[in-house]
Amino acid sequence: MAATVKESPKLAPGTIPEDAAISDVNTDIQVGSENITEGSEVSEEDDSEAYNLEDDDSEHSSFKHESSIAGSQSDDEFSDKYAKAGSSVCSYCESLLIQVLENNKESNSYCIPEHYELFWNMKRSSETCGLCWSLIEGTEEHLNYFPQRYPQDRYMELRNYEIGSGGYAMPFCNALAIASAGIHEFTLYIGGCVDDPRFRFLLMAEDGSGPIPQRAIWSDRVPLQLGTRMPVVNEWLDACQSRHEQCRQRMSDRRSLPTRLIDLFGNIHPGSFDPHLVDTSTLDPQNIQYTTLSHRWGDEQPVRMLKANLQDFTESIFPLYNRTQRRIPRTFKDAMKITRALGLRYIWIDSLCIIQDDEQDWQHEAMRMAEVYHGSYLNIAAIDSPNCNGGCALDLGWGAMSLSGPNMNGRRVRVRPTPADPVEVFSSPLNMRGWVFQELTLAPRVLYCGRKQMYWQCSEKVHSEDGYIDHNVALNIPGDRYSLAGSYYDWTAWVSDFSQRSFTKQTDRFPALHGVMRHYGEKTEHTFLLGLWKEALVRDLAWRTRLVDHHIVASYPTERSGLANVPSWSWLSLHVHKYPGGVVYFPSTKESTITTQIKEVQVLWESIPLFSRIASSKLTLEGPLQKHSFQWDCIRRRLFGREGEESSETDVFVVRLDEMLPNDIEFDEKHEYWCLQLNYAELDGEKMSTFLVLEEAEGNAKLDMRVFRRIGCGRMQHLYIDFSGSEQEMIELI
Repeated sequence: MAATVKESPKLAPGTIPEDAAISDVNTDIQVGSENITEGSEVSEEDDSEAYNLEDDDSEHSSFKHESSIAGSQSDDEFSDKYAKAGSSVCSYCESLLIQVLENNKESNSYCIPEHYELFWNMKRSSETCGLCWSLIEGTEEHLNYFPQRYPQDRYMELRNYEIGSGGYAMPFCNALAIASAGIHEFTLYIGGCVDDPRFRFLLMAEDGSGPIPQRAIWSDRVPLQLGTRMPVVNEWLDACQSRHEQCRQRMSDRRSLPTRLIDLFGNIHPGSFDPHLVDTSTLDPQNIQYTTLSHRWGDEQPVRMLKANLQDFTESIFPLYNRTQRRIPRTFKDAMKITRALGLRYIWIDSLCIIQDDEQDWQHEAMRMAEVYHGSYLNIAAIDSPNCNGGCALDLGWGAMSLSGPNMNGRRVRVRPTPADPVEVFSSPLNMRGWVFQELTLAPRVLYCGRKQMYWQCSEKVHSEDGYIDHNVALNIPGDRYSLAGSYYDWTAWVSDFSQRSFTKQTDRFPALHGVMRHYGEKTEHTFLLGLWKEALVRDLAWRTRLVDHHIVASYPTERSGLANVPSWSWLSLHVHKYPGGVVYFPSTKESTITTQIKEVQVLWESIPLFSRIASSKLTLEGPLQKHSFQWDCIRRRLFGREGEESSETDVFVVRLDEMLPNDIEFDEKHEYWCLQLNYAELDGEKMSTFLVLEEAEGNAKLDMRVFRRIGCGRMQHLYIDFSGSEQEMIELI
């Protein structure tokens, strides 16, 4: 369904006109025209209304930013308290600031600066000391939440770690970046136990050299708006385009444009903000740059393209004549502001570029999702927004606090509580969404917009806005940045990540995996089989569930995913919500000896693979098969290797079942299971077997072979399970 496009003014490809600056674009919008009743009239005054990206629609937003510094306080509440905090410091904190100015740190160790040892003393000092106030704001809510565990007279200790020393496991590249910027990291420990909380903060001399001290996030002038924060994004982009060979290669791989894009230059009111849909069939893919948006839809229905408003969207995404007036969803608006600030003209947003009530169009576009994100100039990720109205946190209510003391000769030091932490990204609401996995994995560049700061990720670098994270080797957030070279490590890491993500509809798990599956398959020329690969199937069968919390997992009922006809040998048969730890693999080495052979494997689909139901599947294996006796630990969902010998949580001595067994099984009850050896290897002088745990399938008996269902996977020493005397048997796995 190609949309017809009204001709718009000619511009340089992918750019916005000079007379359409961000500050020039106008105000309110109206959503789709599908609710307009037949014969309704449109007033001339309505047609004169203009749109604006700059209007404040915070009252319409259902998302209130929370600062980790202020706990449950909103950003506005924290900003008010932040503004009232004094810029003077106590004698203890002044000594700390002088140490920062003199860059005086003990070599190869950490030092413990003299400071208040009791919480209530520091709290009293915070009434007049800006640095004590900052520390109290970072700790008080946590302490108040556990008043008995952390009384007001709780002992505290402040430590200053030598950057890059053995005392603190900081990546060396981080240490170099922070040291060159003159940034010092301090950690406040509450109590002396391992599980006690700790709070980090950064200090930096105000007259420090280099680009990091000049960034807006280190400024004490608030609020920090997008215009002041964009230079660091442009800095990252410039470096990526000019110095990153891998990134240039990925950008050159683009083959086509998305079917539709949103043009951010008005075609109704010249020079105004009037986003409208364009058909890209007449555009040159090599000369068009566009951004994409990763966001959560949430419970609130976003503006959507439907069959009824498709034609209207070619005039304006937000038609003036619709009676139902609403503002542009904050997340969409913020992404458009970033796009225009980069000098780009086009953006792709799923709900606006795919016809949501047209199954054929949805399926066609879902199959092209890998191309859409892989071909984007930049993917904008709204990591902390629970819905389309949450926004990208472009304006921050607080930056750094500027402090000085009477003995500092007029010099000042800036403090920023809570330095950058990748946990902010991989624990964010956005990163729990299943569909986002391939968006973040396949995009050549990602700008993560969080409520505390921005993060950057490309094929070669990861940065944080405050300069704390500056990795010379590419890391994905979360976890390691995958090389996209098609290695076995890539796929197992992707599976572990994807299997932990949530879906509103379990049936979406297949199409949401399509883009990454297609990319990996093209790199390796392997054949996809329900989350495993035909050419490495014996290796890929050695997956297991990962336990993250014994008591939580033990409370889950036995349940597979409910997806029709998904065989037990695929990890996609598991219900993601029931196993929050996801799926991991027993590692395979070159020294592993494979003992099971694939005799036949086949997966048939009713229609398009991954976008229809599985019609049938068949897997025939031949390998060493024997019965083995285990005991069942109903709390840890773990098997005992033999009486008195418990399997540990390491990769070497673990047997993990895919599902919970019935609750009436006794702790010390012994059970026999069929085990099929996949491979064995010598590890530290011990022969280790990796094997599947099986149960015989009832009602599936065949004349030529027995039929089994997979229920788990394990790895044990031959001391506990020895397959050397087992007969080779051909079985079918369903």
